[in-house]
Parts: sequence; structure tokens; C-alpha cells
Amino acid sequence: MIKGAYNSMNEQIVPDVQLIKETKERISNSEKRKWNHKVDVRTAAVVACLCLTVIIGLWGRQGSNTQIHIIEFSSYGEINQKLYFDPETTHEEKWTEAQVLEYFGRNPVPAKSFNGLEYQPQNDFYVILNNDGTMNYDNFLYNYSEAGEWTSRTKDLSVAVSKGRLSPTCVRYLEDEKTRSEINGVPLTIVRMPIAIDQNGNTSERYLAEFMYKGLGYRVTANNLTQKEFIAVLDLILEN
Repeated sequence: MIKGAYNSMNEQIVPDVQLIKETKERISNSEKRKWNHKVDVRTAAVVACLCLTVIIGLWGRQGSNTQIHIIEFSSYGEINQKLYFDPETTHEEKWTEAQVLEYFGRNPVPAKSFNGLEYQPQNDFYVILNNDGTMNYDNFLYNYSEAGEWTSRTKDLSVAVSKGRLSPTCVRYLEDEKTRSEINGVPLTIVRMPIAIDQNGNTSERYLAEFMYKGLGYRVTANNLTQKEFIAVLDLILEN
């Protein structure tokens, strides 16, 4: 169910008690997720790993090239690992969006908006390079949200893209023929889980999808979208 952390030659996996405490507080308070990908190798870059409880569910959309299976995650579990990049052998580098497009060889997202969710431009992207210039960690984020002031019910979307592999993470979902979806002939894994939106126990839904497409690895995360809206986003990406 969880295949473990993404490993590089320079990576060690160690517990981080303070990270666990801070992340639990953020989840319980339902704070707005910040998609900031700055990584400081001097203090060791971290990517929290989620242990999750799984219940399998199915949604019956069928077609010649489309079959949707939704994996239901009932809750978050413990967060107890992080990724470590050795500052002696790796370094951080800031890229512009133009550099990212050159690295990918194409635009990984098809539009500046997804059904009313507008692209939130950012000036800088960050990567971790080995000191010999080869790539160690790439995970570029494209963020979209509804216009107006953010609330816990605001619809937002994040598309994380990496080259040649799935977006580096220590979470891997159930991946077999019974749980794998297919859209336009492309295999992918789709997950749905509840997220707290206030302190009264009210929840909304989060959808996640992972897939490889044209040599790029995608991890798409959406908050407060309906299932139909989320599948429509995936359709657009997979037509790009």
C-alpha cells in the first residue's frame, strides 16, 4: 500500500518529531495549504510522508478508453519521515518558468484555467541538483484557484510534474488492475479522501491522481471539486 519514501543516492530517511507535531496541528486546524516548493539544502530539504488508511471504492464510468476506479482513503495517519538531501553533494537552484518549459520540452499543463480555476503564476521554481549538474529532485507545481478571497470551501487545484517518473513522494497508492483507472487510454490512480473545513467536524473532499503521460509524471490534487469536475480536469491534461 505504501511503498516507502522516494530514494536518491544521497538521501537518508530519519524521523522528525517537530515536523510530526507541526503537521498534525496544521491538519487539525484546516489551514490553507501552501504550495511553496522552496527547498534549502543547507538545513536539509523535507517532504512529509503520509501513512493513510485505505478503503476501496469504485465509480462506474466505463468507456472504450476510459474506466474510473476511485480509491477511498478514510483518514490521514501518522507523518513520520522526511527526505534529506546531503548539502555536501547537492545544491539548490532557482529556475524560471521558461527554464522549466525547456527542461520538459513542452508545456505540461494545457491551459491557464480549468473550468473557472485560474492559474496562480509564480516567478520561481526550485530544484535540487547533484554537484555534477545532474538532477536529484524535481517537482514543479502549477497552482489554480477560484477568484476572490480564500475560504475553506474555495475550489483549488495543484498539478505537480516531474520528468521521467512520478512526482517524488513517499506515498504510493494501491496500484494493480483492480484499482487502476484509465482515461483516454492512459492508466492512472485516483484517490478520494475527506478534509476538515472547520472545527465543527464538517468536511469536504480532496481528490488526487497520479499518472505518467508523454514522459512526465503527474500528481494532481484538488480541494472542494466534485468528482465530475476533477475527472474533467484530468481529461483536459490527458488531451494536451
